[in-house]
Amino acid sequence: MGWTQVVNEISPSQRLTLLLDQSPLKGIQRWLWVLSTGGTLLDGFVLFALGVAMPLIIPVFHMTPDIVGLIGSALVMGAVLGAGIGGRLADHLGRKRLMVADMMIIAIGAATSALANGPAMLFVGQFIVGIGVGIDFPVSSSYISEISPKRARDRMMVATIACQSIGMLLAAAITVILLSRGSAQSWRLFLWSEGLIALLFFVLRFSAPDSPHWLMSRGRFTEAAQAFIRIIPEQRETVLQITGDHEKLGASIPQLKAGMATLFSPRYRARTALVTIPWFLMDIATYGVGLFTPVIFRIDRNLRKNARSRRTRPRSRRRQRHYRLVFAVWFSAWNLERSSVRAHPNAVHRFRRHGCRHVDVNGGCGPNELRFAHSTCVHRVHRV
Repeated sequence: MGWTQVVNEISPSQRLTLLLDQSPLKGIQRWLWVLSTGGTLLDGFVLFALGVAMPLIIPVFHMTPDIVGLIGSALVMGAVLGAGIGGRLADHLGRKRLMVADMMIIAIGAATSALANGPAMLFVGQFIVGIGVGIDFPVSSSYISEISPKRARDRMMVATIACQSIGMLLAAAITVILLSRGSAQSWRLFLWSEGLIALLFFVLRFSAPDSPHWLMSRGRFTEAAQAFIRIIPEQRETVLQITGDHEKLGASIPQLKAGMATLFSPRYRARTALVTIPWFLMDIATYGVGLFTPVIFRIDRNLRKNARSRRTRPRSRRRQRHYRLVFAVWFSAWNLERSSVRAHPNAVHRFRRHGCRHVDVNGGCGPNELRFAHSTCVHRVHRV
């Protein structure tokens, strides 16, 4: 069967999808990928910056350990809420609109945190930042998968998650520079820097087109055609020809009703477990320990000083052993999770052949990605 015959036998919406899937990766798609990494980059940035700021904030607000833990968990709690609503809002309001809005939410949360006059205000600010980051995860993932050619889609998805590490490195560089100033209020500058980065992405994302697939699903065929033309300009005439008959194009778009329960159906149950469990184990180290590492180091340093006194030496040594045990458990779990991924280097490729659209270098996805799977992955598996 020839290529022309295959193209003529498929529906108009499938022809548009095929044009995008078979196109080469171009500069515009790389730029849109950069714009889509904002939430992931800021996730790593915020995580590192807050961890470094915590030892400076504790004496300023005279916070007790339970308050420290509550503020540290505010970011994660907000992310859970944001991820829970982000995918559904993106399905109703559009990818671009949510990608712009979540950057403004992060900027507002960062400003609230930087201006905090007490633990309560700091908690609210970090909770708002978490909501913005949580919204961006499923929305940006959906957007990347819908504007990327098929051959480059998996690489671009993996590279997006890798930007979390880039965000941590960027935060490390900025905090080192700001700490060299020696100011007791340096932590406020850490948090202000989060807002400035979010505002930069907020402005730049206005230039991005909305997802052409989402526009078609909403019957906005003229806008969808313009979005396709921006992404694959060499197919301008073909796109205009296909989208010219709105009635025929609208009838060819499948109407699917896939809910969260689909992820746990017999068909997807094993895949959901494969992408969720490894990510969950990684997040224990990333958020559970990584966020509080500077605080733990400071406590350990104080214990070492106190250990010089004979009166406190036995108790201090016991505490030091406890903290070392925590680090040993964390390090072992981290290496076990990483080793499991290295032991199966072909897992990503095997999983991709079975229809998974969102596998990253860490081998899985977490609560944020469940919303992505709900709003996009299941839809795309059915569509393909």
